[in-house]
Amino acid sequence: MQEEWTPQQWPPQNPPPAPQPDVQPKPWQDAQPAPQTGPQPEPWQDAQPAPQPGLPPEPWQTPPAPQPGLPPEPWQTPPAFLPFGRACSRVGWAFAVLMLLFTLGQLLFVWAFRRLLPGQLSVTLELWLCNDLALYGLGAPACWLLLRGLPRRLPPPCRPARYARMTLPWAGRLFCLGELCMIAGSLAGQGLMRIISYWAGAQGAGNPVAAALDGASVFTIFVFCVLVAPVGEELLFRGLLFRCLAPFGERAYILVSAALFSAFHGNFYQIPGAFLVGLLLAWLRCRTGRLRWGMLLHAAINFCGAVMPYLIAASDTLAGLWVLALLGFCIAGGVYLFRMRPARQLRAMPPLPGRPGAALLNPGMLAAALLSAVLLAANTLGSIGVLL
Repeated sequence: MQEEWTPQQWPPQNPPPAPQPDVQPKPWQDAQPAPQTGPQPEPWQDAQPAPQPGLPPEPWQTPPAPQPGLPPEPWQTPPAFLPFGRACSRVGWAFAVLMLLFTLGQLLFVWAFRRLLPGQLSVTLELWLCNDLALYGLGAPACWLLLRGLPRRLPPPCRPARYARMTLPWAGRLFCLGELCMIAGSLAGQGLMRIISYWAGAQGAGNPVAAALDGASVFTIFVFCVLVAPVGEELLFRGLLFRCLAPFGERAYILVSAALFSAFHGNFYQIPGAFLVGLLLAWLRCRTGRLRWGMLLHAAINFCGAVMPYLIAASDTLAGLWVLALLGFCIAGGVYLFRMRPARQLRAMPPLPGRPGAALLNPGMLAAALLSAVLLAANTLGSIGVLL
């Protein structure tokens, strides 16, 4: 007997799929992280860029060519390119303008304060205010205006595929390394000034940093050294200069920023330490990609060097303990520096584009060096009593 057809029976339903054998999940389907064995890499070792294979772009990724007779669209115009030497020269001219306006602004604000507010402020507080007003009110804005239109290359090769994450142990090691750089640089600066004083026939050299801190209160030192200086200097040397020089690689930025940061301080007592700390802070900026960690490290170094001597001055026991603590910081920083192997770090960075001398031997940098040398000579002669 033939079975009667009904519409519900057509089209025939597909048979259920046959049961599949157990298949192990793919590695990319497994959401659980695999257990890691062996020593964990340091945060600065995790910031190396991952190799990217060169793949041709898809057709939809290739922008259409501009039509003849029509102006090109803005996105069709290639990014402006400035050679490395010319970019460094622009940075040098901007720094020279900053130093010139900073020096002239100091004289202007000191005259204005003493003319408008005679005897209202202490001499030390007046000098601190004049220095910061001249730097952040005149010099830094002019430097920013000169560098804001600096053409850049994209993408910057010093930007790693993944920045290093700050951890508490790494922060402690960086602090010890910063103290080592600061103390070693301070000892080198004092020795250099003793040699200059002996060569000039002077009895001794006055330390302008100690003179500036001598008559100030602890609160004034904390505000200007621990709060204002780290924020302003990091924005200038590790913020603005990073955006201008990072497209040419880590080595170019670290070298130029550390040189300018040391010349910015303007006295032999601070130049060696500022150069070493500038190298560390610039390297930290490249490894983490953030300004806040450099600001915190800079503030911690300034706190230990400017505020702590006043807090422990009343007790010989605290002073002795603090000396032992500094010795321990230096030893720990030396061990960490040996583990980092700076030579290997330097070789891993992209090389300087062109000749190495192109970073500093250009008109702008030579002008900045000449102006810095004149100001440094004036400060040095004034500190040993030759120029008053």
